[in-house]
Formats: sequence, C-alpha cells, structure tokens
Amino acid sequence: MGSPEPYILGNQPFLPEELVAAVISKLKNQADEMVKDSITEAVITVPATYRINKRKLMEKAGKAAGFKEIRLLEEPVTAAIYYAQQYELGEEEIILVYDLGAGTFDATLLQKQGANYQILAAPVGLSHCGGMDFDREIYQDLLEHCSESLRERLDAHNRSKEAFQARAIVADLCRTLKHQLSEAQTGEILIPVTMESYALNRQDFNQMIAPLVEETLESCHQLVKNAGINWEQVDQVLLVGGSCRIPYVKE
Repeated sequence: MGSPEPYILGNQPFLPEELVAAVISKLKNQADEMVKDSITEAVITVPATYRINKRKLMEKAGKAAGFKEIRLLEEPVTAAIYYAQQYELGEEEIILVYDLGAGTFDATLLQKQGANYQILAAPVGLSHCGGMDFDREIYQDLLEHCSESLRERLDAHNRSKEAFQARAIVADLCRTLKHQLSEAQTGEILIPVTMESYALNRQDFNQMIAPLVEETLESCHQLVKNAGINWEQVDQVLLVGGSCRIPYVKE
C-alpha cells in the first residue's frame, strides 16, 4: 500500500490500493447477497504499523468498494478481541501479539482494560520478514544444489516467457516443500521443468530461517523495553499468522 509502482495484470496497470478496493468490493457484493440488503458500514483491519498515509489509502479503498462508513481496526487488537471471546482473560492482563504472516512481521503489546485493549507501546514491525522470505531461502538453496540445466532455466536475467513460467513453478514448489516440513522431518519436491528432485530436512530449513526468526525476537525484546515493562509482566503471547505454524526449534 502506498507504493507508486503498479502491478500488471492482463496487460493493465493497477496500483495496490486499486487491487485492495477490488477485493473489498467482491466481499461486499457477497455479503450484500447473503443479507439481501446493501451494507453501508465496514470494519477493515490493518497492520498496527500502518501510518496515516496507508490508513487513508485503506479508507479510500473501502469507500471505492461502496462502503459509506469505514472504521479501521489494528490487526493485533482484532486478534486479541477474537482470542478473548474464546478464552477468558483477566482484567489488566498483558498480551504480546506476535504476528508472523506471509510478507511482514508485527508485534504489539496490549493490556485488557474492561471491554477495550490499550496498546502499551508503538507497535514494531519488519517489512522483510515472513513466509515469502522463508520461501526465498529455500529457492536460493535449491539454486545452489540443482543441475546446471535448471539453474540456466531459472536465471533471473532471462526475461523470456518460458523462464518466467519456470521460476513461478519452482517458487510455488518451494512453498509446497515448506508446508511439508510442518508435518514431516524431511520434504521433497519433483521439479517438472527438468524432471529432477530436491529434498530438504527440517533442521537445515530452521538454520536457513534462523537469522530472520532472531530478528523477530529482537523486535519483541525492544517492544517490551519500549513499554517500560519486563517479560515477567507479559501474561500471554498470542501467535498470529500462518508462518507461526512452522515447528521452529532454536539450536
């Protein structure tokens, strides 16, 4: 959000906020059909690290989708509210929301105050840390161990349609392999581009992503410090985001 660089879809350029508006519009149409009426108000969740410019773009996207009234709610606050509906939280309990998603990491400290949640310090985040970055680590390791033929097909300087397709196929397979390692100690993929296989075990994968995971932990330590509290005062840690399902074990 906020990037001036458009995405090209079907030979047409779209700014990020235009794509977001299209997604919200689709959801609104589906909701309207379900309730047999036109919904005019919406709550849209946003990363806690979003500043004013990005928040305004989200509001603009929501209104472009057809909503008249928009309320923005920080994603960690949303997660805490949902969690509190499933499990009882004590008054003034402090929760650290550790949100590791596809492309970014966010951490927020919240304290329950009645029916509301108070953010205790400015949220911290990493714009380069998430599931896609883990996928890239696997991709780079594959490049180092694959055949010369496949390496040439995946050359980033090759701008042919076939090369783009090959890189997309292999990138998707790397993500599949990552998912395998959430269930098994070893995963393996067959690469149809050159009909060769690539295997990876969980221990090696953990070592690949260790520097990125360490950055998230350092961010959490800084957040607790910024809030002027110590870890003993944090009552619960709430894990949010698909990348939290990775069975990571620190060596």
